[in-house]
Amino acid sequence: MQKEELELELDFQSKQLTTHALNMMQKSRLFKSLEKDMDALKKIPDSDKNQQITRIKRQITQNIKGEKDWELFKMYFEKVNKNFYLKLKNNYPELTTAELKLCALIKLNFNIKETASILNLSPETIKSSRYRLRKKLQLNPDDDLSVFIQGV
Repeated sequence: MQKEELELELDFQSKQLTTHALNMMQKSRLFKSLEKDMDALKKIPDSDKNQQITRIKRQITQNIKGEKDWELFKMYFEKVNKNFYLKLKNNYPELTTAELKLCALIKLNFNIKETASILNLSPETIKSSRYRLRKKLQLNPDDDLSVFIQGV
């Protein structure tokens, strides 16, 4: 009975984590869309309007890179994947915060496009980051990064 309750709780937290990650992805898409709209407005001549648009665009950029969402994500993630970050950091202390985020998204089976959207980066940047991560984790060319991360 207790095992079933724990499994239900873990399942619930896992769904909560996925929902939060998807919300971050949606927020990122929204900000990118707003940013494009503002760029279009900038082309209309009016220096006061351009200053306002620039100020708003700066705020949007700051929100995209906000760490509050990541702290909440990390909390949910750690509830579902106990000591994941700690194990990675202990075994690979040279990993950066960005690489730890990438590892978490790989652990959740997000593909390159989804990861790029969540992190507000291009898919090519994610591919490069995955390549550098493989090197830091000292994986052989034939080792699967996703399988390795799942095993942590």
